[in-house]
Amino acid sequence: MKKLFYSAAMLAALSFTFVSCKDEDDPKPQEPVYQSITVAAAVTELPSGLPTIARVRAQAPVQTIASTLWSSGFSLKLEDAATSTFLKAFDQIFVSTFPWLTAAQAPTPSLSTARFQGVEIEAFASTEGETGWIGDFFFEGENETNDSYTLLEEVYFFANEDVTITGTSSGIDLDEDPFDMTWNVTLKKGWNKFYSSMTFVDEVEKYTMSFTSTKPAGDWGWKLEDYVSKNSSEKMTMKQRANLRKK
Repeated sequence: MKKLFYSAAMLAALSFTFVSCKDEDDPKPQEPVYQSITVAAAVTELPSGLPTIARVRAQAPVQTIASTLWSSGFSLKLEDAATSTFLKAFDQIFVSTFPWLTAAQAPTPSLSTARFQGVEIEAFASTEGETGWIGDFFFEGENETNDSYTLLEEVYFFANEDVTITGTSSGIDLDEDPFDMTWNVTLKKGWNKFYSSMTFVDEVEKYTMSFTSTKPAGDWGWKLEDYVSKNSSEKMTMKQRANLRKK
């Protein structure tokens, strides 16, 4: 009986040793780890006379990142590499995000890694159903004084690597308006948010734009830029929205 017990114990030990060696020799490949974020929007005010909103989509160039039903607001989780096929270099992102500028007019800021690529959420688009575009939601802030106006915007961005974006530049945009631009943004691999601002000062021809990872103080809230009441299919740029509101 003792011999039988010892034989069974030895077989169990050999079996355990064999499995253990196999795991060490053939480890499972590790999946890349991407940071995800959830966009939770409580919308308290909408323009009057709009069609009923049914869905909201996190819209990037060429693709929808996430979609959800409307319920006096929306909650969308932005996750990993569904975007990886559509990554672009920074200068390509720059030109599509700021159509009133060109890369030549505002040179690319300094990037901590040359391998950096990304995708930006262009808009949180609202629709009547699966189609029927109503307008775009933006999380915006404003600062206004007697002689200046600043429009603030929260930006959602996917980065394929950790990166720091820094630098300053000046130029003249396609509208022939002079500007100064400053970058001080740190992104983690995956989804991030950072903040852009555009400031106009009375009697000063030049406007300023800045980008930072730190949320500026301001009167923040979700706003719908609707296109139904304007009878337009043209999306407004940040500069157009700022010019419209500062008047």
